[in-house]
Amino acid sequence: MKHWMKTFALLGMSACLLTGGAISACARTPGAGTDAAGFTVVSHKTSDCGSRHTDAALVAQFRDAEGKVREYTICAEGGEVNGKKGVLHKVDAVFPVYAGDAYTGTLDNGEQVLILVCYNDDESAIRTRDTIAYVDLSALEGYEAYLVGADGTETKIEMKQVDHDGRFHIDLRDGAALIHLVPVTAQ
Repeated sequence: MKHWMKTFALLGMSACLLTGGAISACARTPGAGTDAAGFTVVSHKTSDCGSRHTDAALVAQFRDAEGKVREYTICAEGGEVNGKKGVLHKVDAVFPVYAGDAYTGTLDNGEQVLILVCYNDDESAIRTRDTIAYVDLSALEGYEAYLVGADGTETKIEMKQVDHDGRFHIDLRDGAALIHLVPVTAQ
């Protein structure tokens, strides 16, 4: 009898360990750190990617599930990625105080991103801690939006629906913002 009880107890623990490992291996938390898949760093460039405005470019590093780091230079003004035009496409966006642009698309690693930039004159991108953006909801449909910080942390953006747009506050202190669009999973 004791032998059977020990066997069942060991099988139960093994099942828990296997199940727990499978669950943790499948879980993907944006901003979980550099060991998990996700952006590891976002830095901003003063180069203008060949466009009119300075500070409208950024460099993002992405660490995939296998640990490989890929680097992307993204021009927020034209939607270019690593010098290639047409990777990101322009979406309807309104910034009530400033002129600006929004581009979205899928990087070659399969991650969906949204880039935002506002302009304060003919030469540079605006640097503001908090501005409001209205982005066409069709560009965000099926995704949760996470602002990617300089250290790779991802902060969920709280969005309010206003007609056909998603309204949210955005930090543009660095001239351009990278938003990671993470697919909403069915629960």
